[in-house]
Amino acid sequence: MNLSARITTPGSLLWFAHFEARLAWRDVLSMMTAGRLGRPWKLALGLLTFLLVLHGVAFLIMRFVTGTPQPDIGTFITVMGAIVLSGSAMLAQSMETVTRTFYVRSDLELILSAPVRASNLFAVRIAAMAFSAAGR
Repeated sequence: MNLSARITTPGSLLWFAHFEARLAWRDVLSMMTAGRLGRPWKLALGLLTFLLVLHGVAFLIMRFVTGTPQPDIGTFITVMGAIVLSGSAMLAQSMETVTRTFYVRSDLELILSAPVRASNLFAVRIAAMAFSAAGR
């Protein structure tokens, strides 16, 4: 069976993944553009400008660094604190995403009563939540 036939088979894992990807793309686009026309181009231009500025700052910093920096215990503590802080933020975001995905959409009863394997949908939703948390 070819890929397009597997995607269009209702209830398949790829069908659910395709549907979730469409929902995620719609949510991101709506959140970033506020539903106004012309905003996607402004958003792309703004993100590109932001990335160029960040790379410019990194270039200037690295230009004046000579030799190999020797980190001390204060640097290690700072980096470890940043890792713990970002990890806790990711955990909090993941818990909020789980709540929103499974309960706010109010489609759990519909999914569980549908004549498809609910495990496929739950696998796709959990994977989408993992990608979402990793991307933030």
